[in-house]
Amino acid sequence: MASINHLEPYTALSDVYQAAGFAAYSVDLAARLLGLAFEMDWTGRTLVDLGCGTGDLACWFGEHGFRATGIDTSAAMLRYGTASAQSSGVDAQFIVGDMRTFKPAVSAEMVTCVGGALNYIPTLRDLESVFRQANAALQPGKLFLFDLRTIKGLSDAEHAEQIVYDNGHDILILARNIFNYETLQLTTQYTILRYTDHWQRAEETHTWRGYPLQAVLSLLNKTGFKLLRQLTPDMQPAEGRRDIGQIVFVTLKEG
Repeated sequence: MASINHLEPYTALSDVYQAAGFAAYSVDLAARLLGLAFEMDWTGRTLVDLGCGTGDLACWFGEHGFRATGIDTSAAMLRYGTASAQSSGVDAQFIVGDMRTFKPAVSAEMVTCVGGALNYIPTLRDLESVFRQANAALQPGKLFLFDLRTIKGLSDAEHAEQIVYDNGHDILILARNIFNYETLQLTTQYTILRYTDHWQRAEETHTWRGYPLQAVLSLLNKTGFKLLRQLTPDMQPAEGRRDIGQIVFVTLKEG
């Protein structure tokens, strides 16, 4: 029987994150976001990606001529971004930091935060802090692009244990989700099984917080952002729709 290690979020999961395809969403969205920005006559070449994970979005922008900086609390995740940037020679650096308090050394022309990273922010006050840091990092008139899993999206994820990924050889990832309707929190317990010379089992518990749309819009206004669009991840209009599991917010720093 495999021994069980109970770990902090994205410790064991970092080692299988890309193999399991978890990074694909961010890479696919990166191309759509850049295309959307150019359609809106945005110009720029500096990017700050908050909650960057394994750095795939930042590296993608780096491959397209950007100077990118990725910020994440997980050193385990960031080492993959650093290795990828070094091996491909792109202009992307990665820094361990908390997006609620981190202050980039340079002002950016685009700030992103995707993959539901903001759903890990536990309170509205913390979310306001992230928005203020994003505003401080941006040049006036530039874009802050982020997504959020909606309350509906989080509640719909509740189910019995499911197989998230199985390569049929040496990696198996299971997930069990529980949604709390009082706290609007989804708790996901990941079980990661890996085989080297024997099976190793690790467990991580992740907590996602859902936020009412009006609260998010109020905080954006309060922190100096103008909402331009609400979109689905495939860039379709999301305004007024209640069946959306994830919303992409396109905002502009006023000034």
